[in-house]
Amino acid sequence: MKTAREFLYQDPEISIEQTMVEFAKLHVQEALKSASESVLIDGHPFEYELDKNSILNAYPLENIK
Repeated sequence: MKTAREFLYQDPEISIEQTMVEFAKLHVQEALKSASESVLIDGHPFEYELDKNSILNAYPLENIK
């Protein structure tokens, strides 16, 4: 994953504000993906079938503005 600095300077045509929004969206997606892959209940792995989409879609990216 790119660092904030690398992300900022990848396309000088894009505004800083838009770059910040895209960077935030990227990190939210990665955080939700990670959470969906490592669910623990009371410190123990969750052993039942899990609807990963319920985690992956838990926070709408449209909220990042």
